[in-house]
Amino acid sequence: MTTLSKLLASLLPVMSVASAANAESFCYDGIIYNVTSDSTCEVGRQTPDDINGDVALPAVAVGEDGKSYVLTAVSNFAFVTCASLTKVSIPETVETVGNSSFSKCASLKVVRFLGSPVSVGSNCFSESESIAEVYTPTLESWISTDFKDASASPLNYGATLFNSEGIPVDCSVIPDGTVRIGNYSLSNMKTLETVTIPESIAEIGTGAFTGTPVKYLNITSLAAWAEITFGNYTANPLYAGAVIVLDGKEVTNLDIPYGVTSISNYAFMNYKVAETITVPASVKAIGIQAFSGCTAARSLSIGEGVASIGMNAFQNIDFKTVRSYAVNPPELARNSFSENTYSTAILTVPQGSLEAYMAASQWKKFQSIEEEATTGIGSVVGDDAGEVIYYNLAGQKIDNPSAGTYIRSHGGRNVKVIIR
Repeated sequence: MTTLSKLLASLLPVMSVASAANAESFCYDGIIYNVTSDSTCEVGRQTPDDINGDVALPAVAVGEDGKSYVLTAVSNFAFVTCASLTKVSIPETVETVGNSSFSKCASLKVVRFLGSPVSVGSNCFSESESIAEVYTPTLESWISTDFKDASASPLNYGATLFNSEGIPVDCSVIPDGTVRIGNYSLSNMKTLETVTIPESIAEIGTGAFTGTPVKYLNITSLAAWAEITFGNYTANPLYAGAVIVLDGKEVTNLDIPYGVTSISNYAFMNYKVAETITVPASVKAIGIQAFSGCTAARSLSIGEGVASIGMNAFQNIDFKTVRSYAVNPPELARNSFSENTYSTAILTVPQGSLEAYMAASQWKKFQSIEEEATTGIGSVVGDDAGEVIYYNLAGQKIDNPSAGTYIRSHGGRNVKVIIR
């Protein structure tokens, strides 16, 4: 049972339903509270001139009629412009902190969370630029909270994060067993240049790494990384230019391991050092912008199991070769490939699939489509491995092929091509 649940359970036997007329708000120990139920309350809007120095919010506030209420929230604008507030302590019973609750608190230097709120509202600490110290029980408790935006976090202006014992928190290593990193929880941490993400992570929230200059991303499984759910592109440290380090080595070829069934939206977005991308047959779907911005990549291999490719999945990449092993053309969303790829890359498709790709939406935009061919002309080809030779479908050599369908032989490799 959580602390909040225990408190509510202990208070319920002696509580009666509060009357909205006489229990809507009350003052306790100099702080205004609003009643939110017969057993709970929130911190209400304060008068700035009445707030000075340190404020330690209680887990339980007592109304003027002697009734006790568990504090579960800090309301929107509760302490906005409280210029003389220097420290605030928020109890573990608080589940939500509202929009702009501590905005424009010019003297606020220390923020202490005794628990981990579920959410912290937009601009909660905006323009409170003097915050230097932030306390949380553990790193796990900190990253479990969702911050609405970057200025919702008290770390936004360069404060140091400490644990409950006053020891600086090492945010570079996410503990094994952690499942989720909350929205904007690690945003704008200017000293965080290396981060280690365990295989247990299943979701990284929106903006989690926005403004954080991560240079190296340490992981132990490319497969696990490929299937993480990202809130948006700023949830992914690769977007800002981080390099993947797998088992101590920098990854330059994105060879997705067999067994991965889908590649998440934004999974490898902006991974600029990747030279080749290989998607295995086990993958069924490639997400939105999954590889967008992998500008160094020139070769792409798509496994036979791929059925759909999301919008902008390979945008801003100028591939030279695209090899699809899918007999049936995967469904392509709008702008899955760049215009340069469509116009200059050679697309190679399985034998018997050329016409299907030529007719398929988006795929037909490729100007050069080849089909792997098994022919009887192999024995008469290859006198010069550097020479490109064309044959018609009857096996006759063609010196100057015009528009039509041919077998092209180069270096002992035969492919069926359509010349437009």
